[in-house]
Amino acid sequence: SAGWSVESVLCDVLAHAGAEQCEVITLYYGDSVTEVEAEAVAESVRLHYPAQEVTLLHGSQPYYHYIVGVE
Repeated sequence: SAGWSVESVLCDVLAHAGAEQCEVITLYYGDSVTEVEAEAVAESVRLHYPAQEVTLLHGSQPYYHYIVGVE
């Protein structure tokens, strides 16, 4: 997926991963993302996927904005 915002790309990736059929979405945000930015993205994901539990964790990865897990 490609796009102008991390949020839109993340939502596109989640859709392709079938997140609507999962129970838990975990977002690990990297060192280049502030906690405030990550919380805003997590809230957007919660609005798109209200039936799923969305967890946000600081993953500390140096190269990626987000790593996503869907269960």
